Amino acid sequence: MRARVPSASLLHFVHIPWPQLDCWHVLPEQIAVAIHDGLLANDVVGFHTTRWRKNFVRSAESIANAKPVAGKDAISYAGAKTCLSARAISIDPGELATLFDHPRVLEHERRIVETRPEFLVVRVDRTDPSKNIVRGFRAFELFLETHPELHGRVAMLSFLDPSRLDIPEYEDHLGAIQREALRVNERFQQSGWTPIDLQIEDDLPQSIAAYKQYDALFVNAIYDGLNLVAKEAPLANERDGVLILSENTGAHEELGPFSLTIDPFDVRAQADAIYEALTMAPGKRRRWIEGIRSCVRNHDLAWWINGLLHDLDNCVADRRERAGSATKPRKGA
Repeated sequence: MRARVPSASLLHFVHIPWPQLDCWHVLPEQIAVAIHDGLLANDVVGFHTTRWRKNFVRSAESIANAKPVAGKDAISYAGAKTCLSARAISIDPGELATLFDHPRVLEHERRIVETRPEFLVVRVDRTDPSKNIVRGFRAFELFLETHPELHGRVAMLSFLDPSRLDIPEYEDHLGAIQREALRVNERFQQSGWTPIDLQIEDDLPQSIAAYKQYDALFVNAIYDGLNLVAKEAPLANERDGVLILSENTGAHEELGPFSLTIDPFDVRAQADAIYEALTMAPGKRRRWIEGIRSCVRNHDLAWWINGLLHDLDNCVADRRERAGSATKPRKGA
């Protein structure tokens, strides 16, 4: 597109985590170069976080021989400058709020309230291997093993949207998720209490109902470009629930100060975080969830869109100014 329309204003937003440099060596060199070459033809390349942006700078330097522009979040490549933006995508809080009292949401919420134990740990995910669901069930198992005093008093609601089941590896992973939940339940369940309530279906009203009722929201993704669940659920929650958040999610850069940070590979740390979330002092719980809500409302979807367009305008104006300067005769010429 840049070759065909050199004057076009081009912006590309990368929704996924940008891989660290070593990861690029799994690809043939010409493919890795082509990916970077294509992205660097844009005026602006956007990422959710400064972490993903830094990874892109390193890979662009090493793979495409691009050069960072001193003092700016930009890269020089093929005689042009590409600006690099770090703005996390968000949600429309007003639109989400219209769903809180939807009849189907209230119907699911009544069922949850009628059957819930004292504490609820909730996770809402796609059945994607990157979401780390199997390891999360093992963390919940370790939590139950360590805290027998909470048996019958806590359950995990795991509402999962089946994802890409036409891919054999994803179908196999779904089977692993189901087997792990069954194993944990067979080990700990008692009459009237099933530790893990696993529902595999695409049901947004059910997910929002769970958002409203969680005491701990469990997000332990291995890597995630952002994770919108971490932004959506606190806006709906009515119990001052605590967010347990993987340090490898893009949302962590914004929401980390108001959440329990976990290493997604450390099962013991995840188990400990579940206990800490459920026993956290009420005042701290309230401060943390209000901190998340304030962050999401101040940096909503409109803020994200307007910010990217602002970045594009500034970068394009600078490109045109430099192009104009290059054609002007020097003073005294």
